[in-house]
Amino acid sequence: MAGYVSHGCVDSDLQLQSQNAIQDAIPRLLVYGAGSPFMDLRLPCGGTVEVLIDPNPASNICEAALNLLKSRKVVTLRFTVEHGLESAEDHDAITGWNGEQFSTILPPRLQLFIAGGGPPLIATALMARTMSLPITLLSPDQKFADFALGSGVVSFRHLTSSHGVVEMPLDKWSAVLLLFHDHDWEPAILMTALDSPAFYIGALGSAKTHAQRLLNLEGRGVLQADLARINGPIGVIPAARDAHTLALSALAEIVDKYRQSLVKQH
Repeated sequence: MAGYVSHGCVDSDLQLQSQNAIQDAIPRLLVYGAGSPFMDLRLPCGGTVEVLIDPNPASNICEAALNLLKSRKVVTLRFTVEHGLESAEDHDAITGWNGEQFSTILPPRLQLFIAGGGPPLIATALMARTMSLPITLLSPDQKFADFALGSGVVSFRHLTSSHGVVEMPLDKWSAVLLLFHDHDWEPAILMTALDSPAFYIGALGSAKTHAQRLLNLEGRGVLQADLARINGPIGVIPAARDAHTLALSALAEIVDKYRQSLVKQH
């Protein structure tokens, strides 16, 4: 068994019920908590959990769903109690029951583009890897290519000019985090990020540094509405100094905004 449903409250029974469903080859809907027939299994939160078990989901539908997610598209899975998984579609829907059919949304994973160098870049990349996030590092320092390879980071891009065009495959599930102390590298990356649907754009620096950053971009013709998309100072912990606290602070902000974007879009 992998994963969990209720942090341990009902998972042992759910494993048993799943084994029975596999033997019977029949989908089943279980209710735990308030209104459940399992009186000896209680949820401390006082809520209700419904679990639909599909003992034999169609492999072609699962493969279609995985291919859509790999191409960074939202997947809507549709189930019925009678037949289990019935379809995987590449469009949004409302999560929940609609008559006899249940729909659930699977968004692409948050992908993270971290630009910069030094301890903040290393600390943030390593912490993000523990979350299994796909990461791309961008740095003018070529030595971070070796770090990227050794740490399992998805990819590394060597920045050779602060004035060149920076290509990043950004979508609305992407976050861009700049961790430069030499802010001359920022404008080209920020311009690319602002020209994308990325849900988060943030850059390291004090409030004074951020104000100067915005003035610089405004002088380059960036509109106020776009400037407002840039988060700064970054993070949920004010004035974080050491690299690990900064990484934790910035990633907490990014994950929170990612969750907010899911709520807004669905």
